[in-house]
Amino acid sequence: MELHQLRYLVLAVDERSFSRAAEIAHVSVSAVSRGVQQLEKTLGVALLVRGKAELTLTQEGERLLPHARAVVDRIDRMRSSVRDMSGARPFVIGIPSVLNPSLPDRVVEILPSVLPGRPAVVRMIRFSEQRSLLVSGAIDLAVSFAAPLGTDEIAVPIQEVPSYLAVARDHPLAGRSSLDLGDLRGQRLCLLTEGGRPYREPSMGSPGHLHYDDDISRIAARVLLESAAALVTTPDIVPTARVFSGPEFVRVPITAPVASIVATWRPAMIGAGPSTRLAAMLDPAAPERVPA
Repeated sequence: MELHQLRYLVLAVDERSFSRAAEIAHVSVSAVSRGVQQLEKTLGVALLVRGKAELTLTQEGERLLPHARAVVDRIDRMRSSVRDMSGARPFVIGIPSVLNPSLPDRVVEILPSVLPGRPAVVRMIRFSEQRSLLVSGAIDLAVSFAAPLGTDEIAVPIQEVPSYLAVARDHPLAGRSSLDLGDLRGQRLCLLTEGGRPYREPSMGSPGHLHYDDDISRIAARVLLESAAALVTTPDIVPTARVFSGPEFVRVPITAPVASIVATWRPAMIGAGPSTRLAAMLDPAAPERVPA
């Protein structure tokens, strides 16, 4: 039984997919699948049920998982402790390049009282790689739109994200003072993506058509020329959203649901005590957060 086999099992269970686990671990899908199969062969039991839609645990897998997770977390804490012995390893905060680089400022201000002696470094990353960088320890904390979490991660909202529907002035919704998600039913909506993956995947009922694009200028052109609408936020969150501040556009507030920028980290990498203090300082009104 080897450590990477246990790690692959934990990732596969958390993601319910060999392919997503492989993406996070930066290995091939076959490597993850083969690692779990070797673990099953060593133990002489099946650990996963490999369904068409997702992976699920067998009874034996359910018994093994907490032990596997404990081993992986202990090794991660040991590695973090060894790295910290120099006293100079920076605390790396990752933020997707589409976002305003000042968004982690609050975390940077709090950090000295949580982890004395750990200087903060902000690193611009791709939105799609934030989870894999957290799991590998390449970054200590991610600041981004809310994203699916593993069971060993904590996410704390640090700033609300206002949502708007950007439309041309002659669009039927341009005269509204506000909108809810039901008003978007049947609309042609555009969302900003990274490599085809939306930064935010809103639950918006039944839009008439969803168009994804990596280039916000192309989205703006589509809004003007094709009577489409773009789901956007403000330039202080996404600086390129200023393209919709021109007089040819109308931005109509969307009242619900409220999205957030969140800080996400793995307590196993920074320690239980610092993790608890960081969560409490970022959101004093929230109950104590403990990973499942």
